[in-house]
This record gives sequence, structure tokens and C-alpha cells, in this order.
Amino acid sequence: MRIVHYSLGFPPYRTGGMTKYCLDIMEEQIKAGHDVAMLWPGKIKQYGDECKIVKGKKYKLNNGIMCENYELRNPLPISLLNGIKDVSAYTAYRDIDTFITFFQLHEVNAFHIHTLMGLPKEALIAAKEAKVRIVYTSHDYFGICPRASLVFGNHICRHSLDCENCTYCNEGALSLRKIQLIQNPVYRMIKDNFLVKKIRKYAIKKQRERSNQIDKIIELGDNTYDKSGIKKYEKLRAYYYSIFELIDMIHFNSSVTAEVYHAHEVPINSEKILLITHKGIKNQHIEKHFEKTIRFSYLGAFSTRKGCELLIETLDKIQQKGYDNFKLNVFATFPYERTYIEKGQPYKYDQIESVFQKTDVLILPSIWNETFGFTVLEALSYGVPAIVSSHAGSKDLIEPGKNGWIAQPNVNELENVIESILKTDYTELEKMNKYICDKVVIKTMEEHVDEITKLYN
Repeated sequence: MRIVHYSLGFPPYRTGGMTKYCLDIMEEQIKAGHDVAMLWPGKIKQYGDECKIVKGKKYKLNNGIMCENYELRNPLPISLLNGIKDVSAYTAYRDIDTFITFFQLHEVNAFHIHTLMGLPKEALIAAKEAKVRIVYTSHDYFGICPRASLVFGNHICRHSLDCENCTYCNEGALSLRKIQLIQNPVYRMIKDNFLVKKIRKYAIKKQRERSNQIDKIIELGDNTYDKSGIKKYEKLRAYYYSIFELIDMIHFNSSVTAEVYHAHEVPINSEKILLITHKGIKNQHIEKHFEKTIRFSYLGAFSTRKGCELLIETLDKIQQKGYDNFKLNVFATFPYERTYIEKGQPYKYDQIESVFQKTDVLILPSIWNETFGFTVLEALSYGVPAIVSSHAGSKDLIEPGKNGWIAQPNVNELENVIESILKTDYTELEKMNKYICDKVVIKTMEEHVDEITKLYN
């Protein structure tokens, strides 16, 4: 089978969970005998609708496996998570003949899309004309939300159905000129330069400050902010909904993601919920021996929307009740200082076993509708139970009372769960650890790819 994946590009220019997932799938499909390539959005022209697909050097995956590499020149702008201001640029026409020629010349059977960022509608129309099967994996909410998160400030957007918050939320979006610079090959070479990193950190800091400002507006109940652009954001959503209509199969990576898409009335021809994985996750269960102090771990970066402030507020309350038999391990820059917090250095993936050796219970307290959450799957692979927010897609992995707990992301419910753990003589944790080691089977990447490849038929 001839399979073309559309993603944002290859490391080191593009990294993150989606990139890793896409490359892992491609590697397994090549090993299975399929002809596999990646199409990715490259350099953006300032003017014109002409686009070109340029074949590059084959990209080396693992074990000497090579995949074909095609750059889409002059895609639509790549906003990432920064938002969108100029709606017309993101809905602009691109020459359809380029895509028709590509799909027909290469006799493509399946077009697997991992993001809609940068992808013109004409690419999907051309795939339809060439009778190519179109499958989309839902890694985010782009197409529904210009910032891909459905978050206003640091909380779930309460007006996401009517685009009421969009104008104000997208005020800090990158200009088209900046996006063109970021998509330029020169930037790819200097992106790890000290000065460029410093500029990116500053931009992230400004985004956080803006999110905090929005939170204050929400707290005050102020709804007087600019709503003048509602119509243009409705137009933007209509454009992407017309793209969804062209997709043959949407692969949802969790039930949470599926629920969000349904709630926003995304047109869906066919769907399948398949929990995702990556090739580094395997059954590596550790039989735990618990001591007096329970070691909780939070493994993400500090973020309000990931529930960090909620977690600290909860643990403060628990400590005030007199509990002193717990620690919280964090492995990133964390602004709080508490007697129960133990700060570790950021870790690389090959160090993850040592992280879970120091972890009795993982906590994922997400406030926003997180599409999945690999850390929960990783925890289970090492025999570690998890407390998972009901807003996180990885709750699908949890059997309450057997391998973890599912909690609403609020102080009272999270407090009740954590307190119930601290009150026991650790027999509950021992039972969970034994259950995970004996009963929980982690799906391999090979098995998952087999499921994915079946979606192409």
C-alpha cells in the first residue's frame, strides 16, 4: 500500500508527541512492507496561490529505515498554538493541480493527516478526485479552535460554540511575516541558537501573562472585551468544517476528544476511537514495595491548564489536616516551594525508568480537555497506578479501583481521592500494583499500527 502522512515535519525542526507518534507509525508501516512518505508544510511565499511539492532527501528513521520526504512549498500559514488574526490567509485558495498530480503520479492509496495546520482544502479535494482514502488522527482541536486548545486564558472556553471569545483570545497571534520567517529554511538551521531560544522563551512568557490577564477578566465577570470579529472566526470554522466533510475516517485518540468534536457538531463521515501509544512504551512492570511516605509524581511542565495550581491547593489543604506521609515529585521548573515538594531535573526519555522507580502514584490533574496524555500509559507500563482528571483523554486507560482513580478537576474531589490513599495501610496500592503487573497489557506499537492501517481500507 502507498501511504502518505501529513505532519509538521521531521526532527530536529519539529518535535513533540505528534511528531514522534507519526514517525513511529511510519517506521512500523515500512517494516510491514508498505511504501510510506511524509508530506510537510515548508517555506511560505509572500504572494500568490501557486504551491509546489518538492522531493527531498530520504529521512532516516531507526535501524537504517528510510522514508520518503516531500516538502509542500507555499502551504497555508502555520499558527501552531499561537492563534490566528488574518483569517483570509488561512482560508486562501491553493492551486489544486499540484495535489492532483502528486496523488495520481505516486498512486497514493491512503492520505493520513495528523494536523490541519498549513494544509489547504484543495489537497483533500484532490485526494477525493484521485480516490485516495483520507484518514485524520485528532491530536488537537485545530479546525474547531484557532489556538487548537479550546482554552480561554487557562480554563475551558465557555463560549467555544459561538466564537464569542475568539477576537480577544487571538489578539496575541503571530503576524504573517513572523510565520513566514519561522517557516523559512534559515530559521530551521538557527532555531537552537541561544538568542533565538531566548526570543522564544520571551514569547512564551508573554503568552502566559496574557492567559493570566484573561483569567482575571473571567474572575471579574467582565464580558466587555472585543467581540467584533465573531463573524470572521465563524467563517474560519466553516472553512475547516468543510475540510472535515471531506475526511473519510476520523481516528479519535480518546473518548474525551470524540466528545468534544461531537459537542461542537463537527461533520463526521465515520469514526473510530483507538487509544494511541509510541514505540518506547512496553510492558516493563516494576513490583513496588511501599514505605510510610507515599511518593506522588507530576511529570509535565508547570501549567495552570494542566492543573498544577489545583494540585498545590489540594495538597496544601491535605497538609493542613495534619498529613505528613506524602511527597510530590516534580521534574520541571516549578514556581512553588513547599516542604512536601521534591524538585528533580528535567529528564530524557531514556531516564524514565528511574522516574517511575521513585513514583508510587502518578497524578494528571488537567483542567482542560487534554486529548490524551502519554504519561499515564507510561506509568501503567511500569506498574504505577494513576490519578487522572476526568478531562484527560488517558482516563480511558483507567479502571477505577483497579489501576487508578478518575477525579473531577476540583479541590474537593482530588482531595478525597488523595486522602483515601493516605489513610490506608498501603494495601490498596499494593493490590493495584499487583493488578497492573498481572493483568494490564500494554498495546505494542506494532499492534496499534495494525489497527491504524485497517482504517485505510
